[in-house]
Amino acid sequence: MKRPLSSMMRIISKILFIIFLLFNINLSNAQRVKTFAGNGIDTLVNGKGKKASFGKCFGIGSDTNGNLYIPDTDHNIIRKVDSQGNVSTYAGTGEFGNTDGNAKTASFSEPAGAYADEKGNVFIADWGGNKIRKIDANGIVSTIAGLDSTGYLNGKAELAMFCAPRSCCVDQDGSIYVGDCWNHSIRKITPEGEVGTLAGGGQPYVYFNKGSWKEGVGLEARFDAPCGVAVDNQGIVYTADANNNRIRKITPDGVVTTIAGSMDAAGETGGLKDGAIDSAMLWVPTELVVDDEGYIFIGDSYNNCVRMLTPDGFLFTVAGNGEKGYRDGKKSVCDSPRGVALIGDDVYFFDFNNNRVRYIKNPKEYLRRKGKL
Repeated sequence: MKRPLSSMMRIISKILFIIFLLFNINLSNAQRVKTFAGNGIDTLVNGKGKKASFGKCFGIGSDTNGNLYIPDTDHNIIRKVDSQGNVSTYAGTGEFGNTDGNAKTASFSEPAGAYADEKGNVFIADWGGNKIRKIDANGIVSTIAGLDSTGYLNGKAELAMFCAPRSCCVDQDGSIYVGDCWNHSIRKITPEGEVGTLAGGGQPYVYFNKGSWKEGVGLEARFDAPCGVAVDNQGIVYTADANNNRIRKITPDGVVTTIAGSMDAAGETGGLKDGAIDSAMLWVPTELVVDDEGYIFIGDSYNNCVRMLTPDGFLFTVAGNGEKGYRDGKKSVCDSPRGVALIGDDVYFFDFNNNRVRYIKNPKEYLRRKGKL
């Protein structure tokens, strides 16, 4: 039996209204994104804001004075961006190397990660040099751990070996945690200079540890190219397990659990989906940072988005929409965002293929006003 036309129209109107609501709910999570520094040209130029240019950069770090530190991987130097957007060279000659000493004469080898502590030190994961380096408050560069060759070896810092360390962070006790990417492990350097493995017993030196995703304790756990690491004020370490499309949590005792990322009905783990952790999806998340309230901000690189993971396990998209490109504003578009850093409540990120530093104004407050948090 045919429905009356008026009934059909009411049904169609309800469907359209639901679609409208869903569409606007999705857009309501988007934040207003602005470009802070960089003109998109893949070169090395210092200057203010959009007059400066960057090469391809991975991780970024921030200090308590509102400065950003960006390892310019392509150019083998460390850049500094102050609170006014002035870009300068902080350390490195630009030559590929491992020379310690004064920041102006020191050399780096494709540096990838940066972390600034409260004492004015900046720690660098020297990706191509397989070392962890430090630039102290006086501008002196030294090697904390690692040799000039690739390997996997624990022990004294001067004898320990890494394989493409992608990131580093420091806890309140002075221990350094390293995302040892191609060793598929999270390493720990104690204040006494001893290097150990906090978690991950994968295959050393291999580029892909496919099929290796496993919860567990210490060496029982498995990662596949862990990149970014962050540590909270309780000593809990978080890592972006890139090729497993997951965010993992590691307790001080080495217990590893997954806190974001899931598998769909087809068995795929990579995708763009907000929501609770048992269904939300990421696609090659590479870098992350955690704030004092336990919110985690993630450079979800292959999704071309920045995501926010709440302490109660809900994943939001706060920049980008999955499309690859460049556009500021509320309908922002990104291209492989990587490093993320916090200055106050604002989130800064390096948009890798756009060669720009961009930021999101207080995404937590925005979502609270929208009734999402």
